[in-house]
Amino acid sequence: MEMNEKHIRVLLIEDNPGDVRLIQEMLSEDSRNFFEIVHADRLSKSMECLKGDCIDVVLLDLGLPDSHGIDTLHAILSENNKIPIIIQTGLSDEELAIAAVKAGAQDYLIKGQMNGCLLSRSIRYAIERKLEEDKLRSEEQMFRTLAEQSSDIIVLVNRERVITYENPAVERTLGFKPEERIGSSIFERIHPDDLSIVIDAVTTLENNTNTSVTRAEVRLQHKDGSWRTFDGVGSSLVRDAVIEGGIINLHDITDRKITEDRIRKALEATVQAIAVTVETRDPYTAGHQRRVADLARAIATDMNLPIDIINGISMAATIHDLGKISIPSEILSKPRKLTDIEFSIIKLHPQAGYDILKDIDFPWPVARIVLEHHERVNGSGYPSKLFAEKTLLESRILAVADVVESMASHRPYRPSLGIEAALEEIKKNRGILYDNKVVDACLKLFLEQGFQLITLEL
Repeated sequence: MEMNEKHIRVLLIEDNPGDVRLIQEMLSEDSRNFFEIVHADRLSKSMECLKGDCIDVVLLDLGLPDSHGIDTLHAILSENNKIPIIIQTGLSDEELAIAAVKAGAQDYLIKGQMNGCLLSRSIRYAIERKLEEDKLRSEEQMFRTLAEQSSDIIVLVNRERVITYENPAVERTLGFKPEERIGSSIFERIHPDDLSIVIDAVTTLENNTNTSVTRAEVRLQHKDGSWRTFDGVGSSLVRDAVIEGGIINLHDITDRKITEDRIRKALEATVQAIAVTVETRDPYTAGHQRRVADLARAIATDMNLPIDIINGISMAATIHDLGKISIPSEILSKPRKLTDIEFSIIKLHPQAGYDILKDIDFPWPVARIVLEHHERVNGSGYPSKLFAEKTLLESRILAVADVVESMASHRPYRPSLGIEAALEEIKKNRGILYDNKVVDACLKLFLEQGFQLITLEL
């Protein structure tokens, strides 16, 4: 055998001596592979050869003295299903060929239509396919083992968006047995408000092989009618550059969301208490922070910012003047225009508010937003004269909301200037003092959507 030849052991199960010699001659023509043929003329004699792993491939005749037809193939597979099997028979029977391949044969060759090249290639391909099948089967078994043990719900879906597999976690989490969900649409039991998000995520995965992972928070209905919240992660199942379906991992975060909601409500109550404390010292601005928060939230919503950022802006706006608690009340309530010295004291309140808030572990950059809400796009603001690119978008939104509300409301030293004057101010200084996009959103709210600053009667 040459050094570059591959040694392939072939179990030839054939009772016709002429066909045995012909196959030997055909395989001897292959210069790239050395075929060692082990011959058995009966099914019973072949069984001993099938034990162990000394055979690489089986060439099987379906018409043997002690076995006939597809049962011969089944007998070989029951003895050893790890060895690739090629049927070689004189029967040109299409139905039998299909049945043989479905049963586990790698190929179906007809005697009289074979040649050395065809036979050699069929053997090589059969061995390679079998190796790939075994590898795939091993990977599938590993996946199934991991999936069966996972506490997260794992879902497989096909191109038709139909569930083809769910692991046992679905029963523990949603009350359904896995078999109850097989064949169902992936969109069943999804909360109506979350349906569009899931459809968009699935569509993205279906239409782009380069999109590896999508993530979404989604609510699913339990069998008892209640709702559970999940952190869902999905990816495409791709074979030969073709998307065949998807796999989704659902991690139950319901308890975490309940805890977060309780903390958020407690935090909001605390912030509201702080806001009331500030306004108690400055009665002329009672409700100012609340109205600024309402306007800032509306602007952020119109700009299509994520809900988490919107909530952070609202929280910061509610206490943005917290630093005024350090300003003497006689300055805050002075009925005349402030002197330069008094105004310089007022300008300290963003820093004072930041110093109070900076060590509180908010889930948003509340302290920084408070610090920057009097900065201006061109760097003319205070306390740090920062240009736009050095400030947060949240801060620039709060700046516009604060100016509009302040000008439209009564102050100790002047009556209200009116909403028209406030809007003219931000329009005139769009891109100079105030962020372009923020101004556009604010103007749209008042001029096109009828937004109003709601003042509570005292």
